[in-house]
Amino acid sequence: MKKRLGNPYSLAFAVVACTALSLLAALAMMAEGDKWLEADWSGKLIAPIVIGAVWWWSLKMAWLSRVELEDGCVVVRNFLKRVAAPAYMVSRVSAHDGVRIILSDKQVLWCMPLTSSLIGDIFGNKVNLRCAEEVERYVKTNRRESRKRGGEKEISLDLNLGVLLFAITFSGASCWVIATLSTL
Repeated sequence: MKKRLGNPYSLAFAVVACTALSLLAALAMMAEGDKWLEADWSGKLIAPIVIGAVWWWSLKMAWLSRVELEDGCVVVRNFLKRVAAPAYMVSRVSAHDGVRIILSDKQVLWCMPLTSSLIGDIFGNKVNLRCAEEVERYVKTNRRESRKRGGEKEISLDLNLGVLLFAITFSGASCWVIATLSTL
């Protein structure tokens, strides 16, 4: 069973920030909707691509970047990279300056939403502490089994292009609807 460890406050901030950006874009569309509808295709593609890319970037940073515990591995998904390390390779986990997973080959894995922040520092980094403790427990209970299975660290790209395509398509449809309604 896969367990997802992330920071819900990062996700909330990203959604609020992107919603504000989308509302500003909607206001611009309402003000200039007739010009947008009359523009050539290159002009019509700029707004949806920019808005969709900002949504994708924000969701990648806040929600899709996370630590996952699955099948005897600790998986760290960052902005563009996914690292899956068997539990036996994890030598130490720290919550100092964000969650840090130190492997036996001295590589340090970290996850963007689980880094140190001013607000987190004020409130004691409870999310980071809980995540580090959860990873420690998982490693302790799965270390022997993962050593028997063997396996090495795997590094791969983690782009979530489906999310990017959906964000661009959704923002494009939204721009078209808002621009059309603003001309009525």
